[in-house]
Amino acid sequence: MDVKTAIETCDAAALRRLLAEVPTLANELIRWGKDCRITTHPLHYVSDMRFEGRMQRGKELPLIEALIQAGADVDFQRNREGDTPLSRAALTTAVKCGQIRNVEVTDGYTALIRRG
Repeated sequence: MDVKTAIETCDAAALRRLLAEVPTLANELIRWGKDCRITTHPLHYVSDMRFEGRMQRGKELPLIEALIQAGADVDFQRNREGDTPLSRAALTTAVKCGQIRNVEVTDGYTALIRRG
């Protein structure tokens, strides 16, 4: 089993075993999508799986915990651009919960505006 498969099957125990053997896997980019053209950080991949409905709510938490405990970089950005895994997870969760009215991006920062 590899990190991608452990995440896709929500197998936190297997993920912990993999990361205990090779902690650097917590930051190794995962290839996925059509023809595996997309590469993303493992934490971001968990968010993507949850956002796409391929992961039941609550199953992501043990996976995220295992990755962070192994040293996953919550502030990872490729070329210092785009969402970090942490900001992506926050945005994905807020959108899914209906807590976001809109999103404004200024000077590279994302402002999440809560409903109500």
